[in-house]
Amino acid sequence: MGSLLMLGLAMFLSYGFMAWALVWAARKVGSTRARLRFATLATLLMFALTIALSLMERFVNWGSPLTAGVISLLIQLGVIPVILQEVFDLRVKASLRMFLVVIAATAIQLLFAVFVLKRHFTEAFVMPTLSMSPTIEPHDRFLANKLLHPRRWDLVTYWNVSKREPDPQAYVKRLVGMPGERLRFEGGDLYVNDRAVQAPAVLAGRLRASPTGMKDYDWQYSDGETITLGPDEFFLVGDDIGISADSRIYGPSKASALIGVVDAIYWPPKRMKLLR
Repeated sequence: MGSLLMLGLAMFLSYGFMAWALVWAARKVGSTRARLRFATLATLLMFALTIALSLMERFVNWGSPLTAGVISLLIQLGVIPVILQEVFDLRVKASLRMFLVVIAATAIQLLFAVFVLKRHFTEAFVMPTLSMSPTIEPHDRFLANKLLHPRRWDLVTYWNVSKREPDPQAYVKRLVGMPGERLRFEGGDLYVNDRAVQAPAVLAGRLRASPTGMKDYDWQYSDGETITLGPDEFFLVGDDIGISADSRIYGPSKASALIGVVDAIYWPPKRMKLLR
């Protein structure tokens, strides 16, 4: 199951749960049709608010996703009780009491997203640099699938830790070397255990042991040199091979540092695509 499918299913269940919670909260007031009408209206409103605030955060760059979430909640606190009053002709106190169900449902969804979906299934990232161009461009938003087993040439997210950057940072690169292998960059090609392997078109004939466009960095390897990976090490490079700070500078990454396999770009819409 891909990250986009998992995310879509999670959103469907999330808003379905919210609608059910609202119908349940209004079970003693009004007709069944009125309760369903309110639940549908309130759920659509919250969905629209989420999309609108996400777009503002993307295009206007006015705040973080946390800021958008807080503002969304404040708007809901002001608007949903008004809808409750209009639909059921309730007093403010009764409307607010029913709205507590919305808060509880939102808290449950947040806990599920943070401690289950993000931790075990899929996580969203934003590309900050040109190092993976043209496959992933700056500001592209993509999903890392934590259920997929990484294969050679996959794009993966991982925690990069080194003496140069002691604080862990999430990177995305292309996996070229698997645990226990011997690698050699030579003539623009990659050799694995002394056998040439076919690279994707974006890297074909361009593979080098050093990022020649990064004069301020010290790289560790030279063309023709054999790089031996440990039993729990991966070797990663960026698709913009000349300017990518990757394993050629920082050394191989531990298997435990891998976050997930990038299987989809979901934003902007014109660049939406499946990568695995």
